[in-house]
Amino acid sequence: MSEKIVDLGPVEQFAKLPAEVELDRDPYYLIKTEDGGYKLLLRYCPHAGVLVEADRKGFFCYGHGWTFDEWGKCQNGWADLESHAVEERDGRLYVKL
Repeated sequence: MSEKIVDLGPVEQFAKLPAEVELDRDPYYLIKTEDGGYKLLLRYCPHAGVLVEADRKGFFCYGHGWTFDEWGKCQNGWADLESHAVEERDGRLYVKL
């Protein structure tokens, strides 16, 4: 499968983060990284594939109680949320999938 670059839209469209984004019928959260950049987190729990929800401390899987910090790192399991780096160019956000 070849990689493709997807235009997510203008930065100002994502003033409130995490923002829900759907690409190719897959749900993601757009987040701000520790260094001020952006990345997409796939919302499927790596343990059981249950949809992960945002909460005040990061993200939570209702399937088995796994928790993830605000950057998608697992706090009580063995796998982080799948992520994709997002590039900001000319006021727009792009991701390679």
